[in-house]
Formats: sequence, structure tokens, C-alpha cells
Amino acid sequence: MPEPLQEPGQIPHLEWREVVQAFGHLSDDHRQIMLLVGVEGLQYGVVAEILDLPIGTVMSRLSRARAALHSLVEHEERPTLRRVK
Repeated sequence: MPEPLQEPGQIPHLEWREVVQAFGHLSDDHRQIMLLVGVEGLQYGVVAEILDLPIGTVMSRLSRARAALHSLVEHEERPTLRRVK
């Protein structure tokens, strides 16, 4: 059987569409944090100043936003991390 000359491009396009659609389902706070950190590439401290939030709140919202986006895209349970003190 001959090998294809080019990899099919439909799957990455469909995956990207699914991520964009899932992004629209995030809360405004989560979407805002994801845009500033993930898309704009701003540091947590800068985002905290822009949004007038403590840096810990920025980090917490980003973590929850990533988990929510992952859950919306993957449609499966994500393994929980064990809390270590």
C-alpha cells in the first residue's frame, strides 16, 4: 500500500476547533486569565497588577481555567494530584 505524500490536516483542524469552542464555555474570569497568561504571555505578577488581584489568585484561577479547559476538551477525568504538606 503506498504511503500518503502528505499527512491529513483534518484532525488538527478539528482538534483546534474543539479547543476554541471549549474556550468559549469558560467563565469570564477564567477566559481572561487564559488570554493574558497563555496567549499574551504575560507573567503572573503583571497579570495580578492589571487585574488588581493577588498573585495567588491569578495562579489559582489559571490552574482552575486549565483544568476546566482540559475537562471540556478531553471529556474524561483528569488524575488528581496528591496534596503534600
